[in-house]
Amino acid sequence: VLYLDYAGNMGALTTGFPNRLWRAIGATQTDMALCSRSGKIGLKLHYGDAYGLFPSDLLLNDLIVFWGFNPTASAPHIWRLALDARKSRGAKIVVVDPRYSGSAKQADLWIAPRPGTDVALAYAVMNQLIADNLVDHEFIGAHTTGFDRLKPEIEKWSPDTAAKVTRLSVHDIQTLAGLY
Repeated sequence: VLYLDYAGNMGALTTGFPNRLWRAIGATQTDMALCSRSGKIGLKLHYGDAYGLFPSDLLLNDLIVFWGFNPTASAPHIWRLALDARKSRGAKIVVVDPRYSGSAKQADLWIAPRPGTDVALAYAVMNQLIADNLVDHEFIGAHTTGFDRLKPEIEKWSPDTAAKVTRLSVHDIQTLAGLY
């Protein structure tokens, strides 16, 4: 018996409790799904040794952006922390999602790009950040690679150009960039 499982949230009910059964019957176990290990290696190559943040770190942020993610449905504990950050420190909650989800309904700002245009929106936000001189070049130089190759692509995506592709207003794109 080969046990494969991946439930997404990796919580105690989906990982810890079933292990008693799989160990009792002597099932062969992997690191969850067959692609989990390779996915972790890929993320490490892309983001470095660490990526993401501890959920409790949301309480320290002034801006929380859920991009293509509906935490009211799939991560209510994360959503609760975001609401707590808004209440305790005035954090702004932004949802970038074409769907008017439960999270979008409660967000301070909902940005609804046309499906499949996330990259155009992300490039336009980066373009605006560069135009407004809000880029931390010291951080980029110390912790990233490839910015010199990315920048020419970003320069192609002004808010005006991206607005046509994403079907957002230039104002929405500039507002999103201004929050960063």
